[in-house]
Amino acid sequence: MRTGERIKNTRKKQGLTQKQLADKVHLTAQVISNIERSYTTASSDDLARIADVLNTTPNYLLGKEENSNNYYELTNKDEKDIAERLQVMIKDLENNAHYSKENGEMDDNTRELLIMSLENSLRIAKQEAKKKFTPKKYRN
Repeated sequence: MRTGERIKNTRKKQGLTQKQLADKVHLTAQVISNIERSYTTASSDDLARIADVLNTTPNYLLGKEENSNNYYELTNKDEKDIAERLQVMIKDLENNAHYSKENGEMDDNTRELLIMSLENSLRIAKQEAKKKFTPKKYRN
């Protein structure tokens, strides 16, 4: 299976559209489409970002590994839990003035960076918990 096919299959398993993937890796949907159809090849940086968003490794996407799943990968339920938890945190952020900058409301860019940071922190915490608390017999 080619790299583009692996990206497409993994993207679809994650329930992402080309546009959503493109937005997350800071590319255009057309570039993602071209990569998936093997019209162009992704740079190593782009491939690393794509793999990161798709919760897999660049080696899997390149066909060097057969198994894309790690026991600590986040499931759809985990993703939903993270999204719900993030919404609660955002609501708390908006309701509590002590989270805002000292001179009033924080700007949109700062707010977006804070939300991304919180989301990444929740993802890492969930993965680390899975690594720590998954019984050895269920690990790869």
